[in-house]
Amino acid sequence: MLVLEDNLLDEIIAYDLKSNYDEVLVSKILNHFKPCITSEWQLGNLDYLDDEILRKLVNTPLINRIEEDLNSFEALVKESHLKLMLVTSIDKTKKIKQIDITEDGLEVVFSQTYSKKDKKREDIRLYIKDLLADKKEIKIKDKYFLKEWKKNSKILDDILPQNGSLEVFVDFSETNDLELKLAQSELKKMRKSMNIDIKAYPNNLHDRYIIAEDLEIVLSSGFLNLGNNSKDLTYSVRIKVLTQS
Repeated sequence: MLVLEDNLLDEIIAYDLKSNYDEVLVSKILNHFKPCITSEWQLGNLDYLDDEILRKLVNTPLINRIEEDLNSFEALVKESHLKLMLVTSIDKTKKIKQIDITEDGLEVVFSQTYSKKDKKREDIRLYIKDLLADKKEIKIKDKYFLKEWKKNSKILDDILPQNGSLEVFVDFSETNDLELKLAQSELKKMRKSMNIDIKAYPNNLHDRYIIAEDLEIVLSSGFLNLGNNSKDLTYSVRIKVLTQS
């Protein structure tokens, strides 16, 4: 789940209630992500606090009205699964991940490409940090991870939560004992409350991954390029949908 800015939520409510809505905007919303979450605070912004409307907005296929009254977009985004908000114009004053659905070039469902010239790599790191914030089991798979340990360790420190477990998969043929021992020592100092292990990289993998429970982040050109814009970087976020028995 994710968050919609007010005017987009207004359109999706109108669509859900079979009222008049902007077909172009609703089409763009549905082409990207669903469902969304909202709160009484946001519904109040749009004058949707009528009892009859509120009853209709409980557990609809597109809108999940949460019980807790979160009174800011930042609070709503933190509560959402994808930690982002769809908008029609980026508001730079908001310290949250925003995706402008009116822009061209966005792939369907959680994928973006940053060119060499694009210096917004900090945005990706902050977004990944939000995604990992409540995860207890994290795996990083990048065979060359230890070859650029000094740079990668700084990125890792930026995005990791404080607790849980971390497994880092590397190609042992691409490193030496000194690099391995240094990384093990510094990782334990970096996150004293984490269980940390460095393991052999699986032979059948090519892409670089961050895997955390139901979440998978694929990094096209490696972990290093979360902090380095010398190469293009495409990241894709996949979330496994767990069916309830």
